[in-house]
Amino acid sequence: MLKFGDGEFVPTTRQSAGVFTKEVTFDEIATYPIDVKLAVNQNSFSFEDVETIKIIDELRKITSLTATPNIERNTVNLKWTYIGKVDYFRIKYGTSQTDLRLGITSSKPEATLLLADPTVAYYAQVFPVDEQGVINGEASDIITILPIKKPAICGNGIVEEGEACDDNNLRPEDGCSTKCEIEIKKPEHNGAEAVVEPTCYTDGIPLSSMKIGERYYITR
Repeated sequence: MLKFGDGEFVPTTRQSAGVFTKEVTFDEIATYPIDVKLAVNQNSFSFEDVETIKIIDELRKITSLTATPNIERNTVNLKWTYIGKVDYFRIKYGTSQTDLRLGITSSKPEATLLLADPTVAYYAQVFPVDEQGVINGEASDIITILPIKKPAICGNGIVEEGEACDDNNLRPEDGCSTKCEIEIKKPEHNGAEAVVEPTCYTDGIPLSSMKIGERYYITR
């Protein structure tokens, strides 16, 4: 059994002949004398100050940083896990991986970032800090927050990514379909089939030739 400082004796685990182990968590930074108590054949032997252990500082480390975008609000929710006793977290972020000039502080392992321009990539990193904002542990890795891409809305009059056209309505057969795809209507002339030949250019003016029946017509 082992005793650290003024604490109580705690049992150990036998690993092999003459080898015993014990995992201990210390709450305070201090130097602890170690006492040992051995039990042999129902006899107990105590040894004081066999060794000392000095706790210099507590390990503080940010791990598993993740980002979840909110398309409607142009925000990103960050969450992370950590090791050790951490009072506050300092989140630094920005559009340059080498210059995280924006920052907020949180007392919980999560935070919401408002992105001024959600169409560009951002980078973020989390640090453990004390009450004065001084970094006192190991920061997380820098993560990349990808640009937020809102889905295209057909019929709003704005040609967005993935759309070939957008005429501000959802009516079909008007040149722009209900899926914002260009509609090509085959012309009809008294039952004669109209064939559109490849476009040609004359003096900078784009022209097309169209065959209706046995005749050809030049159209713009």
